[in-house]
Amino acid sequence: MFKINALKYHGEKFVRNGDKTFVAGTYDDGTRSEFGQFLRSEDVPLREGILGGVWSAGWPLLDLGSRNAKVHYDGLKKVDGKPLHAASYRGKKSTDMDITLFFEPDTFRHVMTVYSVRIHAGIGSSETESARQQETRYRIEERFSDFKSADGLTLPSHYNLRFQQELQNGFTKLVEWDSNATRVLNNVDLDPKNFEIN
Repeated sequence: MFKINALKYHGEKFVRNGDKTFVAGTYDDGTRSEFGQFLRSEDVPLREGILGGVWSAGWPLLDLGSRNAKVHYDGLKKVDGKPLHAASYRGKKSTDMDITLFFEPDTFRHVMTVYSVRIHAGIGSSETESARQQETRYRIEERFSDFKSADGLTLPSHYNLRFQQELQNGFTKLVEWDSNATRVLNNVDLDPKNFEIN
């Protein structure tokens, strides 16, 4: 959940409870953001527990066997000039989404996840219109940094999330959230309403 103090936009709320996924409306009128709408239709990051990295209680790398997920090592890849271990992730259900996890070579800390999806253009009403159709591309990039120890756990205290949407008409929208954790609390009582699927 991202709570935002802004006029009309209230942040993002995603709920995963058992086999059900829910994406809440984020605007005053109850509609979802482009990011929320995307995750509602392409819920693999929520369903697999990957979104949020190790901050997610459903982080799949804690127990790959029970999830029937597959991770394929892709070797060292340079990201912003730094070598990182890259691994492709495939959940038990087939999907068109490509998911790549990146880890530091020396500590093996998870520092980035990239999700990408290409949705092919539909058929136009004529050959000319069909030829002009472009695919729609989506990309989510999560970055984790500034690792700190709290209660025996080493967790990232800085989280950056970018959602990019390239539409068929050539318009590109980029939305970015950047957050810093100031404290970590364990065993906090949570309101059960936080996990209700509406």
